[in-house]
Amino acid sequence: MTLDPGIQFVLDQLGALEEVSPGEISLEEQRRNFDNLSQLGSGQSDGLEKSYDIEIGLVGRTLRARVYVPANRIGRGLGVYFHGGGFVLGSIESHDGTVGQLAVAAKTMMISVDYRLAPENKFPAAALDAIDSIKWIRSKISEFDCDESLIFLLGDSAGGNLAAVSSNYLNSQSDFVICAQALIYPAVYWDETYSLTAFSEGYFLTASQMDFFNRSYLKDETDLKNPLLNAYIDENLRKSPPSLIVTAEYDPLRDGGELYAKALVESGVCVTSHRYLGMIHGFISMAGFAPGGAQALLDIGQYIAGFAQ
Repeated sequence: MTLDPGIQFVLDQLGALEEVSPGEISLEEQRRNFDNLSQLGSGQSDGLEKSYDIEIGLVGRTLRARVYVPANRIGRGLGVYFHGGGFVLGSIESHDGTVGQLAVAAKTMMISVDYRLAPENKFPAAALDAIDSIKWIRSKISEFDCDESLIFLLGDSAGGNLAAVSSNYLNSQSDFVICAQALIYPAVYWDETYSLTAFSEGYFLTASQMDFFNRSYLKDETDLKNPLLNAYIDENLRKSPPSLIVTAEYDPLRDGGELYAKALVESGVCVTSHRYLGMIHGFISMAGFAPGGAQALLDIGQYIAGFAQ
């Protein structure tokens, strides 16, 4: 299938801008640009009763988070969302519209977590923030009027990685159960694939960006053997919860996500895998331009609603 017209429009607009490599502008400006672009593309989250910020107090650090309560809330499920951005970019601001729309689509409360970013905080900082923030949220579950047996995880790209490694880690603990996860074009496979080469230029996420992200987050190649980064090699893969894996046809990470889905199935996990045709990496944050992105948000919400209610 050819590129979705809305996605092509986004790529054309980005192509009209002067191409700048990650090293040519400050990290602060890169982060600001990413937040602004994501907010512009995602559209508005109509249907919320309220959203408000909280602080997650952890040992040695405090994380920001944002709570989303949809007006159509049903049940006592609670979703914890981790944003994308290569472990370097992104925030609760960049994904504000996206998470709000997911909360409404799932009819379920969501909490978006602002984990520490690289290169200021190398691996495993983001993974530990994800795991510890989920534990903190569960410890406060009654304050959110939610059920600790109905916690599910979501994340896109790098955030999909954090959701996956957190699910595997926490579900290996005897007293913890993540009931489901939705991994959206997740960064969960670290070997070469066809899509990693075929779509590494001209489709939003580029080879140079991925190299920059990896160099920023990883200390060295030995990190690739750590299950807190590489969920694919985790011996606890069979303890993953029921999973939705979302991939995009023209995404460098497409094959890695689908290989992870296959590995989950082979480990006995119930998996729903959906490749969205005509889409690129980051397309759910382009829902304001691409109907396929808006439809994916509805599909993810429906999937989660089946567990959260």
